[in-house]
Amino acid sequence: MLEISKEVTSETGEWVQKEALKSFNEKVYAFQEVAQEWLGKEISTDTHQAVLELFFEARSYGKIAEFYDEHYQTLVEAKKDTQIKQLCLDPSKLLAERMELGTGSILFSATFFPARLLYKITWRKNGYESIELPFAISDGTLTSFNAILYRYPL
Repeated sequence: MLEISKEVTSETGEWVQKEALKSFNEKVYAFQEVAQEWLGKEISTDTHQAVLELFFEARSYGKIAEFYDEHYQTLVEAKKDTQIKQLCLDPSKLLAERMELGTGSILFSATFFPARLLYKITWRKNGYESIELPFAISDGTLTSFNAILYRYPL
């Protein structure tokens, strides 16, 4: 992390690049392997929960790194702590691949707003069809729920 934070030279403490951080990613994958083995053995230690949380963070980062291509950029924020984010700037390729796996798709994401943006990056680009709702949108209810647990202990 120190090597990466030294690369940040802007006044904002941020650095953006198009290429993946390959050296860092290799270290993340190596940590995942070691942590998974350790977590399987050390169940009752005080540090188990902290390592488990870090393992899931590394796993999430690693999964995104597997998809990294020209549609992504890496953002490094080196302020008090150094944070590395892999940002997908154009998700249309991933959405199209997933939508091809089935005969129908329901997309849910808080980041696909407004709906016209979703339409532009998926349907129009890939030739998908959409249907009109048989009722007025004003008769419906829009609900947001953000307390979903997506991590599972080993």
